[in-house]
Amino acid sequence: MKPWRNLGVVETIYEEEAYDDDDGDSPSLLSSPPSPLHSRVEAWSSAMGCKTDVLIHVQGTAFHLHKV
Repeated sequence: MKPWRNLGVVETIYEEEAYDDDDGDSPSLLSSPPSPLHSRVEAWSSAMGCKTDVLIHVQGTAFHLHKV
């Protein structure tokens, strides 16, 4: 496991209320193969029949996630 020494902290996470996945993915998602996390989220979304709720950007990488 990697050490978490370089992990930063933010005070606020801003959430866009109107998220529409039909407009396309971010360039960072299109330029590289899907990560294992992205593949797991896609599989869960298909199994549950729902789209992701949140798009998180971390150092140039975007992650589509579900709120729980």
